[in-house]
Amino acid sequence: VTPLNLPPGAYNVLRLSPDGTHIAVGSDDGREAVVWIGDLAGTSSLRRLTFDGKNRFPIWSADSQHIAYQSDRDDGLAIFRQRADGSGAAERLTAPDQTGVSHIPEAWSATGNEILFRVTKDGMASLWTLSTADRDAMAFGGVNSPVATDATFSPDGRWVAYADRLDGDAARGAIYVQPFPATGAKYQITRSGRHPLWSRDGTQLLFVIPGGNQYAVASVTTQPAFRSGSPEPVTRLFVDSQRDPVRTFDITPAGGLVGLIDAVATASGAAESPQINVVLNWFEELKTRVPAK
Repeated sequence: VTPLNLPPGAYNVLRLSPDGTHIAVGSDDGREAVVWIGDLAGTSSLRRLTFDGKNRFPIWSADSQHIAYQSDRDDGLAIFRQRADGSGAAERLTAPDQTGVSHIPEAWSATGNEILFRVTKDGMASLWTLSTADRDAMAFGGVNSPVATDATFSPDGRWVAYADRLDGDAARGAIYVQPFPATGAKYQITRSGRHPLWSRDGTQLLFVIPGGNQYAVASVTTQPAFRSGSPEPVTRLFVDSQRDPVRTFDITPAGGLVGLIDAVATASGAAESPQINVVLNWFEELKTRVPAK
């Protein structure tokens, strides 16, 4: 693990640009929720992209020129699009039609014409597609689940991997794949998993196994018919929290990974293991600070 030359922060999501040169990260310190842009080489400081409202869940366009994200500006939790270099104004793409509805962008197609987004209301998540050309939105694949979908397009744009409730077990999530556009076909990759991520050549699916913070990878073949191999465990990678509503890591063009990790930064920039501090005689100190009445 090699730390990037960027300051530690309250980051909660990371996405790498398709050209592999820049990252988009979201931070939320309880007061502000901001989308930042930085170069992967770490030769320059993070640049703040968003200023109005609270902004979360950035994703990149296929040409690495635009960022889509959720924002609460202008009422509601809608999706906006903005140039990654900060030039030009943000453009609203969706408008939730009910109070309490949230739109979360999840993936941008390789053609740039469609965005997968999650619609959440009352603890349920449904998967939708949005046409960036005419703003038409439609439900995708009949996905409606208490599990965060965190969907992603395959590199060729012909398949969608996502998390959904395991059939017969509403409390457990599994990884599925459907063709894009949806045809009614549905393929189960694993009985337990979240945050799927395609390899750059589309032949593998990496995902997180909940509970033990473990990772697994399954081989995938799409021609002449869709098939997937048995998931194989892989070395533990980045820290993943059961509370994370979105994936916190991404894949580089060379097949490496970049992501967020919970660590204490040292002066040298290296990561230390979490430590436990023991305070002795704390009750005697408490009595001197808060005298009994």
